[in-house]
Amino acid sequence: MSNASGRVRAGDVVLAAGSTLLLVGLLAHGSATPDSTPAHKRNAAAEGAITPPAPGDGATSGTEGLAEPSASSVLPATAEPAVFRRNSRTIRTWKDLPVHVVNRPHWLTGRAHRQVATGYEIDAQLRSAEFNLEMMGYDTESIRRGFEMVNKVDAALLDAPAGTDPSDRLLRLARGPAEAAEVAGSIPTDGGDEAVRVRAIALLAGREVSADAIEGLRALAKSDPSGAIRIAAGVSLLWLRRQGDVAGWVAGETSSQAVSDFFDSIRTGMHKLEENRPRNVLIFEPARVVESSPLVDVLLEGNAPGRWTPMTRAKMYGVATWYGGEREDVATWMEHEYLGSSDDLIRASILFTAPDLTHFRRLEDRAIEVARTGGPGLLVRTALTSLGRFRSERSFRALMDVLPNCVDDTAYHAVRALAGLEPRYGKEIEPFLRRLAENHPSRVLRMEAEAALKFHFARYPR
Repeated sequence: MSNASGRVRAGDVVLAAGSTLLLVGLLAHGSATPDSTPAHKRNAAAEGAITPPAPGDGATSGTEGLAEPSASSVLPATAEPAVFRRNSRTIRTWKDLPVHVVNRPHWLTGRAHRQVATGYEIDAQLRSAEFNLEMMGYDTESIRRGFEMVNKVDAALLDAPAGTDPSDRLLRLARGPAEAAEVAGSIPTDGGDEAVRVRAIALLAGREVSADAIEGLRALAKSDPSGAIRIAAGVSLLWLRRQGDVAGWVAGETSSQAVSDFFDSIRTGMHKLEENRPRNVLIFEPARVVESSPLVDVLLEGNAPGRWTPMTRAKMYGVATWYGGEREDVATWMEHEYLGSSDDLIRASILFTAPDLTHFRRLEDRAIEVARTGGPGLLVRTALTSLGRFRSERSFRALMDVLPNCVDDTAYHAVRALAGLEPRYGKEIEPFLRRLAENHPSRVLRMEAEAALKFHFARYPR
């Protein structure tokens, strides 16, 4: 991973998440930040924990890890991703759950905010998962309800009858609908037997599994008629470090939507809590749970991506960067893909993930070129956002040059990108933004500059 990751503050949480947090807004249909609404359209943000605290003072369970936001959809090649505003989306049934929540990693099962004498302590892992859904526009009650749905199924699956091997039971539930339907009827869950099977597959990844279980997961990934089951099996194989099996499945999967949902699901649980952080602030930084070079090789080889829709292909660059961002051939491939595409969605995805590459210099050049062209649109907004994440002197200077000429469509992204560089260039940025806030002819740009000053520079005297 490069050192381009940035921090995003949201109430009691700071996520040093780089592209993985903002990618939702630009490519996977969610809000780009805790509040991606421009200043002139902004409402107060909800803060704090959502999921009710667990009774007692017992320690939380599960392996360290955090859920990452994601959503799946297929758009026409010429369409832009939709923007979800805060509290604009609801979860009422299992079908409303985002795919990454349905396939939630096993290490998030059982986590809860703890009650203590003074109130409750926020579980860092759970709070991050809540925060990510907030960024996707889900309201507080929906987030609580969604986690409760998954927790209820997981609890029923892990409550194995006496004398039953839990792993064997999970495998049986994963393989066939009959026993899964019986369990689904006893919970109950409106997700039916498919919900039980998907969660059984997810929980298998946290157990000591036999060769028979691995073979069972391979078979489910390859030939189960349900796309949801194939996706779940692929995700579980990845967490079980069966990288060759995962690459082979992606190369052979015929459904572009299944691959898209798989990509959304495997970019989860990839943050660790930073030890050196301010009091009462949670700071996370990216951390790969597993390695997957064979999967990256499949993407670079190109045969499988040629069958996918533009939206699925747009997501693959983030996956390639996450699992192979330090590889020079990945950076070369992404520049080649950028130059060979006329689709703004594809090119925006490449520019967005470029700051997380180790060898990003040539794609940084492309982002600067796009930003200097000006005008509205997804590609320009993404280029401006990426310039704020390269964390380089040349990108900083480019932002300073282009920002006064930004139109209403791009002003927020440009100001936000520049203000995010405050830790490095704050002494230059503050007076620059003050001049914009006081004298620029564009009302929108003045308001965005003023909002950035209040958020990033309020502690500094004039």
